[in-house]
Amino acid sequence: MADLYALTSEPLPKTLHGADGNFSIRTLSDHERIAIEDHFFKANFKIELPSTTTAVVVAQNETDRASMEEFAVLVEFALAVLTVSGFQPVTTVATFNATTCTDGLERPDPQPNDPPTFAKKVVKGAASTWLRHFFAARRKAKDKLHVTADRFVRYSRTRNSLDSLLDLCICLESLIDSQTEISFRFGTCLAKVIGGREAEETSDLLSDLYDFRSRVVHGADATKEHRKVDPHRVKLRFLARSILTGYVLYLTEHTKDEWKRHLRSALFA
Repeated sequence: MADLYALTSEPLPKTLHGADGNFSIRTLSDHERIAIEDHFFKANFKIELPSTTTAVVVAQNETDRASMEEFAVLVEFALAVLTVSGFQPVTTVATFNATTCTDGLERPDPQPNDPPTFAKKVVKGAASTWLRHFFAARRKAKDKLHVTADRFVRYSRTRNSLDSLLDLCICLESLIDSQTEISFRFGTCLAKVIGGREAEETSDLLSDLYDFRSRVVHGADATKEHRKVDPHRVKLRFLARSILTGYVLYLTEHTKDEWKRHLRSALFA
């Protein structure tokens, strides 16, 4: 059985290492490192992998025919949802068939990123279990998660506040899947997905984020709206991670149509 390996630019913390079925996070073995280096060397591309190199390993049959580039983005998204701050890029992807590296992709890292800080409660096999849930949700969504994942990755790695907040809003908007009353649904429904005593405050903040997005995409001056949401970037990241986690976990047990009905029912709860 073939496996896909997503190698991170820096070693993932030992607290994240573990396995859950066809999903694992671990340090590469010496044989695996040499096999990957040899594969690239045969393609006239030299890479040197430190002995501390870590990889997110997923059985290829779990990835639903994702390309290596798509797989890299999906892993970056899964890790970003576990990240309180910073960003962990995937720099190399390799395909293994048994003990042989059969394909590889070296990805450029165009800009420096703040080192990631992962949620302290995600330890041992929990990160691998999260990967299992995420790829199960992706299958349920019939590959409709690509916009969500891509935009959240862009949000997580972009330093420019204007661009990152726009990407965050588009990411969350992709969960709504509605053509009417988007602003109202964006704030109210997503706030109710995560609940809590601050639901009204959460709804207002998300609505402000959507107002900012609307001003930008319509070519209007969004300075006022940006000043309104920019001080809340830390809270927005927390809310986004909570919403995305809830969405993924919901899809592991339900269909996309049931998610739509779930959002609609939230309006009347």
